[in-house]
Amino acid sequence: MKKPNICFVNQSMGIGGSSKLLFDIISTIDRTKYDVSLVIFFPIIDDQYSQLLHMSNLKVYLLHKKRTIDFAFFSELKKTIKMINPDVISSHLTCIFYLNLFVNFRKVKVFHTIHNKPNADLPWIYRFFLHRNITNGKIHLIGCSEEVAREASVFYKVPVVGIMNGVKLRSPSSISIPKKYDFVCVGRFSIIKRFDDLVEAFFLVKQKVPSATLCICGYGPERKRIISKIEKLSLSSSVFVFGPDKNVNELYSESKIFCLFSSREGAPITILEAMNFGLPIIATNVNGVRDFVHDGKNGFLFECQDVEKGALLMNKVLSDPSLYLRMSENSSKIIKNFSIQSTTERYLKVFGFL
Repeated sequence: MKKPNICFVNQSMGIGGSSKLLFDIISTIDRTKYDVSLVIFFPIIDDQYSQLLHMSNLKVYLLHKKRTIDFAFFSELKKTIKMINPDVISSHLTCIFYLNLFVNFRKVKVFHTIHNKPNADLPWIYRFFLHRNITNGKIHLIGCSEEVAREASVFYKVPVVGIMNGVKLRSPSSISIPKKYDFVCVGRFSIIKRFDDLVEAFFLVKQKVPSATLCICGYGPERKRIISKIEKLSLSSSVFVFGPDKNVNELYSESKIFCLFSSREGAPITILEAMNFGLPIIATNVNGVRDFVHDGKNGFLFECQDVEKGALLMNKVLSDPSLYLRMSENSSKIIKNFSIQSTTERYLKVFGFL
């Protein structure tokens, strides 16, 4: 009997939620029951995902797309999809635009996962060309959280399934790890992450708690500017900036409180990762975050750009041991609702295999 054939397609396997989600799903899925392949447009595979190249029962196709118009890539993509001959394609980020040009929708079911606010997930020109196949049901939409799915359903005027992001749950450890950092943030250095607001809030926290420390991990176009801001505020001895080669799990285990000051999100896996280590969450009250952070229970929410409120909440959790402990315990409880096993099963069910 022929095994169901699933093809996952992503731009690259670098930093970002889509890469983390795909890696975890592919690692979790029973590849003896399913033929699984991964198509990557740009041959970028971070070290944390390099084992994909050696996983059993997984075929990885690196297409070496150029950043400009690339006719050779179009031909290679069409040939690769035809060779894989999948029953289902799971597309992420802008890959759906290119697949829309070459996929035979009569032979394959195509699902596109929205990882951000619907009006920001794809450039408007891509949405223009995709609109017909979305509205006629040839391209099935999935939201990375229930809130994203609701917004996408209104935006596209079609049904959208919500599948919550998940992580591999940690086994409880009896080993107590010293906390080097009071606050931690992991993410891409981009404008929407608003690391400058986080640094300014931490500066205010330092006025009341001089010994406070913050670590930030990631890379991106805003990195140099943020480091310059840290230096300008004379915070270099208290704020530690790490690159993508840093083991983020070590940072979570060595930190007390996770902070996220973004202006928008989809369903931030970094919050789930932090909750997996029992960290209380201080985050902006934006799309997707509300699915994970229960205000006053496992963290606090505040409005974007309200730096003073963010600083107040950071200091509140840091300075109240009983509050910190209660929120930490609640994070450890709530994260059990977001296992990657559950996420993978939901995808397989939506694909029509369960």
